[in-house]
Amino acid sequence: MASGIVAYRRVRAGFLEPYPHVSEVLFELKRRGIKLAIVSDAPRLKAWIRLVAMKINHLFDVVVAFEDTKELKPSIMPFKAAFRKLNVKSHECLMVGDRPERDIKGAKKLGMLTCFAKYGNPKAKSSGADYEINDIKELLEIVE
Repeated sequence: MASGIVAYRRVRAGFLEPYPHVSEVLFELKRRGIKLAIVSDAPRLKAWIRLVAMKINHLFDVVVAFEDTKELKPSIMPFKAAFRKLNVKSHECLMVGDRPERDIKGAKKLGMLTCFAKYGNPKAKSSGADYEINDIKELLEIVE
């Protein structure tokens, strides 16, 4: 059974890849000197495994996982943990997320600008975000 589980995990991780244009946009944001963080409800190890599998782990300054606050979004605590680690204020940040009920709602509570990534959740009807994008490339214009 253990062999089957390991094989399943290898295959599943092998298919994990970023949405189109994500790597290029993250590289460009870093080139512009923009700090990048992940605020995840996932356990730390699972979050890091995903980032490493997609080969984008080195692009993030901070990763906030469930263990950091023991609270899930839309709680403000995971966002506040990211602010502390980045040494920034909420109004200086833009939250990009694909779960309006978690990402957008939580960020709005703190006065952050928000951007709904429709490509990650095309079935969502209304996001309530300040911006909505169909491709992450559109983010470069927003942060301009």
